[in-house]
Amino acid sequence: MAEAIIELVLGNLNSLVQKELELFLCFDQDLERLASVFTTIKATLADGEEQQFSNRSIKDWLQKLKEAAYILDDILDECAYEALRLEYQGVKLCPSNKVKCSGLSTFHPKRTVFRYKIDAEDVGDGVWNELYWRSFFQDIEKDEFGEVESFKMHDLVYDLAQFVAEEVCCITNDDNTRALFERKRIHHFSDYGWELHPTELHKVKSLRTYIGKNGQLSPDVVKCYSLRLLHLKPQKELLSAIGDLKHLRYLNLSHGNFQTLPESLCKLLNLQILKLDYCYTFQKLPDNLVRLKSLQQLSLKDCKLLSRLAPHMGKLTSLRNLSMYLVRDGRGFLLSELGPLKLKGCIDIEHLERVKSINDAKESNMSSKKLNKLTLRWEGFREGELARNDEEVLEALKPCTQTLQSLRLEGYQGVCFPQWMSSPSFKSLTYLKLWLCRNCIKLPMLRKLPSLKRLMITGAKYVKYVQDEFYDGDDDVAFMALEYLSLESLPSLIRLSSEDGENQFPCLFTLKVYDCPNFSLHGLHSLKKLEMIRVPKLKVWAGLQCLTSLEVLGITGCYEVEGLQYMSALKKLTLRNLPNMEFLPDCFGELPLLRKLTIVGCYKLMRLPTSLSLSSVEVLSILDCNLELSKRCEKESGEDWPIIAHIPHLYV
Repeated sequence: MAEAIIELVLGNLNSLVQKELELFLCFDQDLERLASVFTTIKATLADGEEQQFSNRSIKDWLQKLKEAAYILDDILDECAYEALRLEYQGVKLCPSNKVKCSGLSTFHPKRTVFRYKIDAEDVGDGVWNELYWRSFFQDIEKDEFGEVESFKMHDLVYDLAQFVAEEVCCITNDDNTRALFERKRIHHFSDYGWELHPTELHKVKSLRTYIGKNGQLSPDVVKCYSLRLLHLKPQKELLSAIGDLKHLRYLNLSHGNFQTLPESLCKLLNLQILKLDYCYTFQKLPDNLVRLKSLQQLSLKDCKLLSRLAPHMGKLTSLRNLSMYLVRDGRGFLLSELGPLKLKGCIDIEHLERVKSINDAKESNMSSKKLNKLTLRWEGFREGELARNDEEVLEALKPCTQTLQSLRLEGYQGVCFPQWMSSPSFKSLTYLKLWLCRNCIKLPMLRKLPSLKRLMITGAKYVKYVQDEFYDGDDDVAFMALEYLSLESLPSLIRLSSEDGENQFPCLFTLKVYDCPNFSLHGLHSLKKLEMIRVPKLKVWAGLQCLTSLEVLGITGCYEVEGLQYMSALKKLTLRNLPNMEFLPDCFGELPLLRKLTIVGCYKLMRLPTSLSLSSVEVLSILDCNLELSKRCEKESGEDWPIIAHIPHLYV
């Protein structure tokens, strides 16, 4: 553990050399000698830590040395902070005629091979994956794109980490917490509700991490000047003294209840990560946020009241992850501010209707950013306004085709879509959502997207077909990877394809159709789940005869239900709000695999037919139907009880 802090100090020395502080302070040779001394100490520690278990004096010596190393690290960090401050103020650090010292050559042996353009996050991902394959983690949860959302450390690994950390890390549910505080040796502290005396916390001079799961930013916390990581859920405005935490790298205020951040936050020149997710009352960022030259990640997920970002975001050239960008009128808030940023990950760009110049859209340089999730939003309720430049703006916002996995368009009012949306070069695109694209007449040619698995279309009132064009050729498979399709509020939609064909939707497992009055189904032999809401023409669906693989069927708000007898693989059936249904279809005897039957809001259904066979049903729910039906299904006394008595789980 002592060796690790020495590694940290050496890393900071290396960083200082790279910043050329030795030229400013005129002790470049001293820094080299200091690095040499710490390298020697590191080697001594390797031997000392092996002997500490048998020699108490060595253990005490190691502890004092670790404390000294933490103090030295703070001093070096102070120097780095001062360099950043002077750099922001435009102060020239050293004469131009002095020879510069390369930090890389100073601290690495000859012929060391350096990898070019490898981000620290990518290296971290590689380490995490290695640990994952070695079963260090468990209960891994991933999103629909296969990205890890959460995980737990294996209990044995956790115990090992606690043992290695010794007294450095502390969690408040630990019985030794107060004793550790009295010895002032804690450097990483997680507060899960333990009541500290107001003066106890900042006595720990070298506290690096403070996680207060339900905590407020108290004056006691802001006196912990050595903090690198701070995680709180403040329920009121932050103290301006937060700007005194000049060593801070990571600040997480997610789920907090505050409207603004103090301008003093912009004094945190070392800050690399700022997370403000789910701060539902948060309204604006500080105006001088661009001072944070080290900022790499700014996360603003679900900040619903956020009305503006800081001006001149394009000057944050270290920024790699920006979850949201709000376009506004005026210098410093235009879409072109995104141009200089080398972003990756996901971004939600809102208020694109405010883009007045197509050059602004082009200067955003979206194709150079390694994004995997992109959301483009226009204000969708512009009554009477013809968004004349929507098509040109969208054309200019073409993302990188190699990395994009998810694309959402919301409120787009162009008539046509750009050609790039139909490009097979989107090899990684698995998710596409088109929401309230009211004026579009025809959807983009999506049939050739090789990885598209989920497609959602809502509110395109003029669209007649999901696929309106075909190419000749027997091997031309349309939507070869599509598994999930949702169609909602499409009044002109007639069918999925303008032409019949066998090589269409071979992998489509789930289809949801809402408020599509003219839609009819054809084909889809692979379909396993079908949900239909307010589809009046359900009765005449010739395609129902082809649904021989269907396992789950939900029908809501339709006037007539026929064709169920063809669905021999059906396991779950839901009939909801069917105003004309007086009897259950006779086909139930032909559904041998049916396990769950739910009937809700069918007011004309008054009895169950005596010929009804529900031999395979395990769960039956009859809710909010005619009272007469409820009486007939009463246990033992109801006339229809013999029909359902064998079912294990009844809800009537």
